[in-house]
Amino acid sequence: MKKFLAALCLIGVGCVPLSQQQASYSPLVPAEELSIIQDEKLFKEVQYVIENGIHEWPKTPEEWTGPCEQNPVFNSRFQSGYSIDGYDVLKIVNHKLILNISYGGGCGCSQKMMIWDGKLTRDDQGNQVAQFVFSFKNWDTCRAIKHTTLMFDLKSINFGSAEEVVIRVNRLPESETYRPLEN
Repeated sequence: MKKFLAALCLIGVGCVPLSQQQASYSPLVPAEELSIIQDEKLFKEVQYVIENGIHEWPKTPEEWTGPCEQNPVFNSRFQSGYSIDGYDVLKIVNHKLILNISYGGGCGCSQKMMIWDGKLTRDDQGNQVAQFVFSFKNWDTCRAIKHTTLMFDLKSINFGSAEEVVIRVNRLPESETYRPLEN
């Protein structure tokens, strides 16, 4: 099999060196679909934590046996380490905001939230902007590298009569333009 694949590469059929490969969203890859939370107070708290690098670990037992979403550790102010992956760091497909992340874990709980304060602002070019914050908390002693595609439904948000909204997440240099009124 290896010789067959090597032969295909020699004749230029479907081979891309690893150094040139880039990850991007594929509709064939299952994604974790999550809601966007609209909460001004939570938005400000998470934004502050992200901008100031706060890691206040809670004083809870090492193991949590209840449902992941009820883990009391997630009420603490901290952000776990993660990275945003891929060629298309931020992408909008069919009214879904797509984000690919990687993190160390594999056997415990994690919490992923996209939060919006409900406000549209204007940037220097006059565009309407929706600033989101992405929060990731991980209570996981395993260190396998996990890759997850997250999808957030933009149709669930009321952008008013805005025809175009620039979507920004955390401090990412990339942004995406969303057209809420398009089908």
